[in-house]
Parts: sequence; C-alpha cells; structure tokens
Amino acid sequence: MKPELIAVSKGLAEYRLTENQPLRLSHAPGHRIECLSGTAWITVQGQSADFILRAGQSFEIPGAGLTLIDAVGAGRVRIRLPAPAPAAGGWAARLAARLHHGLRGHAAAATPATTAEASSHANTV
Repeated sequence: MKPELIAVSKGLAEYRLTENQPLRLSHAPGHRIECLSGTAWITVQGQSADFILRAGQSFEIPGAGLTLIDAVGAGRVRIRLPAPAPAAGGWAARLAARLHHGLRGHAAAATPATTAEASSHANTV
C-alpha cells in the first residue's frame, strides 16, 4: 500500500506508511518529520547515515535533496512545514536599520579622532 494521506491542515500533513512503500519528499529543507506511531526510517540524499524515529521523536530535513520516509512494519508520520520567516519591513525593521546605520556612522566618525588622540599622546611621551 502506498503512503496514504490521512489529514491535511495549515502547515501539516499526516501520512500512514507501510513497509517498503516510502514517502518521497524533494526540495523540503526545514520540514520537520514527526513520528506519531510505529518506527520511521529516514534516508536523506547527501547524508552518510540513515535516521530512525520512534513514536514521539522528530527530525528536521537538513537539505534540499531527496528524502525517503519508510516504515518498519507500519506507522504514521506528520510532516510539518518550516515556520515562515518574519516579514521584512514595518516600523520595527526600519528603526533597527536606522539604529544600525547610525551606530556604524558614529563608530566611523569616532575612529579618526581616537587615532589622532593616540598619535598626539604618543608624540608627547
């Protein structure tokens, strides 16, 4: 029996798996695999070892290559999409950028004066 999609909700998909019928995921970095029941066997393209999950354990897919999720016997897994990155922009982002720019400007302005003061002290000793 092929992997059976049991439930889908915002950012989640739950599958029933049977042995030797892997669920194939590609281009899924950051997706979290949660083992809900049974034992899941995970093979990730580019990784030298496979990963075994038991009920209650989870694994985050590290790269964009092909990932195979198989069951040892039968089991259920949930695939969770990565959390969305905070949107750039808004007043807080603009304020942080201004502060960052302002601090860099003050540091650059202070550096020549500090260097000049150090030179004058060195010359007076």
